[in-house]
Parts: sequence; C-alpha cells; structure tokens
Amino acid sequence: DTGSGEKEQFLVADAISNYHNTHGLEAVLILGDNIYEEGVSSLDDEQFYTKFEKPYEHIDLPFYLLLGNHDYANIEGTQAFHDHAIHQINYHNVSDKWNMPKRYYSVKLGNCEFFMLDTNLENMTPSEISKQAKTMNYKIKKSKKPHKFLCGHHTWRSTGGHGNADALFEKFMCKVVKGTNIKSYFCGHDHCKNHIIIPFPNSRNTKRKNTRNKKTKNK
Repeated sequence: DTGSGEKEQFLVADAISNYHNTHGLEAVLILGDNIYEEGVSSLDDEQFYTKFEKPYEHIDLPFYLLLGNHDYANIEGTQAFHDHAIHQINYHNVSDKWNMPKRYYSVKLGNCEFFMLDTNLENMTPSEISKQAKTMNYKIKKSKKPHKFLCGHHTWRSTGGHGNADALFEKFMCKVVKGTNIKSYFCGHDHCKNHIIIPFPNSRNTKRKNTRNKKTKNK
C-alpha cells in the first residue's frame, strides 16, 4: 500500500532506488491502494503526480500496479469501478512509468510471470467474478514461464487485522489457482509483513499422484 504523498513514501522510494542501484531491478510491483485515501476523481487528478510520479521520479523502472479498496474510494458497488478505479487504468495510456492496462492482467519478467488480480469482489457482479477467475486460471495454465506468481490486494491468509479470506474470496482464489502451479501469492491490505506457507489447494490430488508413481517405481 502506498500513495500517501507523505515523507514516508519518499523514504521508501529512496530505499527502492538505492537497492536498484546496488543490485539491479527489472520492475516494481505496487499491490493496490495506490493513491490514498480515496483514489483519484479524474484522469487529470493532480494526485497522479503528487502521490506517484513525484515520489518515484528517480526510479527509472516500470511500475506494475493493481487495484485496492482505496482506489475504489472505499465505496462498494459495481458503479464504483466506473466512477473511480477506471481512471487508474486509463492512466496507463498517459504515464511511461504507470502500468495497469486492465482490471486484471499478467506481466512477464525474465523467467517469471506475474498474474495481477482485481480482488475487490464487492465491486463486481457474480458474472464478472466468474469471468475473472476463469480468464486468469486459463492464463496461468497457458503460461510457459517456469515461475508463476499471483498478485492481488486482499489477504488470502494473514495474521494481521484483516485476517483470512471470507467465503466468497476463498472460493474465487481456489478457482483461480485450480490445476496450476503458482509459486506464491503476493498481496497488501494488512499493512504488515507475513510469510505464510499453507498447503496448495490441489495438494491432496498431487499427493495421491506421487504415491501411485512411487509404488510403480518400487515394482
């Protein structure tokens, strides 16, 4: 989460820049809540400059972003997308640094592919939720990159205040990753650092398959 325009954001930007100068980065991912507190109100909103372009002006890298609840102005309902979040997608055509071509998409970096979700399900119809899950599941399965990472704003599992996914989000995420080999899920929202390891939703099927292979090998 970022986009406050306050000194802490500039300090983080300096840290990114310093790390890039030492180690070399390919890109920066921002996983939602791109502009606080209520996103932007138009494509010409000055917050695109004060809370993104200005803080990161010394970082000569592409930024890949996705939508968080604050980018919808914390308003629930399908109309919130067209009233608020759509401007951030359209800004993709204005800025050389800001990359968010669609509500959900993927980006290939080296031998990795990152699948960027819109996890604000309360701002979608059931058919929109289903379409996103099917589309991203297909893209993940089709990817030829050896390392695949899923990115969203909301927490699937977390020890922070927002905690684990509710029933709707749990069902959505399981549909997205079904039959895939996603390495990790990266997210924001909880403003805390977690590294959580859980069984993959398909692990039960994989275990049975491995058992059969082992028995065949022993014979």
